[in-house]
Amino acid sequence: MMDRRKFMVTAAVGGVSLLACGTACAAAEPKQGERKECLNRELNNQKCNCPNLTCKNHGICCQCVLNHRAQNNKPVCLR
Repeated sequence: MMDRRKFMVTAAVGGVSLLACGTACAAAEPKQGERKECLNRELNNQKCNCPNLTCKNHGICCQCVLNHRAQNNKPVCLR
């Protein structure tokens, strides 16, 4: 199984740093049922500064990933 954290990249748009999904992550079929289980989904969607609102990973590719990367584990919404 692909570890999506390896495909996460940081991009700068207008001088603001954004966490964006790489092409492999964006092309992967989402697991919508598991992603809805993310406890921080509503908060992440509110704080997500990704300009692509149609991204299947919107809200998941922000705070949640950074927190789990810091703890060296993968959240259920990225499995």
